[in-house]
Amino acid sequence: MIDVELLIKSSLHRARLVIEQGGTWEPLIHIVNPLGVRSMRCPGLHAGLSEKAKVVDEINHLLSMLDGILLIKVADVWIGEDTPEGFVAISWDIPFSGRRKALLVEVHACCEQLICGMQKYRRCASGQVRFDEFCSGGPLA
Repeated sequence: MIDVELLIKSSLHRARLVIEQGGTWEPLIHIVNPLGVRSMRCPGLHAGLSEKAKVVDEINHLLSMLDGILLIKVADVWIGEDTPEGFVAISWDIPFSGRRKALLVEVHACCEQLICGMQKYRRCASGQVRFDEFCSGGPLA
């Protein structure tokens, strides 16, 4: 059986390394299925609507073909300011005015979002990247 928590931790570790080195983290999708895990990069998720739709169709096709049990997304997103209720606006492709970033993890099963998590980060003037703690919880509002 696949250790989903370990898979997520490993993906976040790789994402942090890429970001710390000044690289761009392209969205990573893991499809957990009865035979294991199929992982793929999905840069089109940050693209325009028509390109994004093609990528989503491809992911859905693979999910169906592999009899996927879980779909795990690990992406670098733009975020807005937290609301008093603790919610945060997310954008895959358009920077918010504050230009804050976060690594976003979403876990889906059978078209239902089970859990999401976020690790906010900021790049200091020195170029060093400071990551907050990873916070996980229920589905995003």
